[in-house]
Amino acid sequence: MTTVFIALGSNVGDRSALLSQAIRLIEAMPGTVASRVSAYVETAPEGMPKGTALFLNAVARIETTSELMSFFSELQQIEQQLGRTSKGDYLPRSIDLDIIFWEDAIVHLPQLQIPHPRYRSRQFVVGPLTEIAPDWIDPETRQRVSSYCAPSMIESVSLETLSATADRLAGRLLAQLSRKKEALLIGLQGDLGAGKTTLVQALGKFLSVTPPITSPTFDLIHSHSGPFCRLVHLDLYRLTDREVQELD
Repeated sequence: MTTVFIALGSNVGDRSALLSQAIRLIEAMPGTVASRVSAYVETAPEGMPKGTALFLNAVARIETTSELMSFFSELQQIEQQLGRTSKGDYLPRSIDLDIIFWEDAIVHLPQLQIPHPRYRSRQFVVGPLTEIAPDWIDPETRQRVSSYCAPSMIESVSLETLSATADRLAGRLLAQLSRKKEALLIGLQGDLGAGKTTLVQALGKFLSVTPPITSPTFDLIHSHSGPFCRLVHLDLYRLTDREVQELD
């Protein structure tokens, strides 16, 4: 498997839905899965006329068995499928998909350069990238990607708010479990990048579940036990028939 980081951006239409749809279409490629997606952050357009709509940006970590140029071609097709009609740095777009890293490869082709030549100066890329992979090494500079991140961009999701929410939820869960002594099913609904995994990890911490709950990858159900409960973490849209039967 090859690890790929992709920057996503949109400032036309339903931006959040377009980012989420792009990630699902990427995952539909053979041998490809999104193992981590940053929070979605709203940023002002750079180098565009005054009044241009704000962008919604994110970075996704992708694992794939595809070859580079085949993967790049698929990304271009996804852009077209989601309404991208023009390619230019200073034009509004329904979706923009840029490869930032392809493992540790350095590529210089007329149509493709990796690492992306301008990512280091773009906080709307560096911020989300730092959120999901702060220690990833830039193969050209040998610097951690977090070294390019402005302090204001490091926490695009309010960890304090999520922690407080997890604390309240954990207290209610423990009270409920002590009374009923039966399994509880809790659904967390939200767009990719909304902070669901971070909330579940914080919840596991408050319930003393070790190791921490992690995000499901490759259609796995993650199950961990603690002194008070057993937690199962899964993404419903990724479940296979076998896993549905196991869950039942």
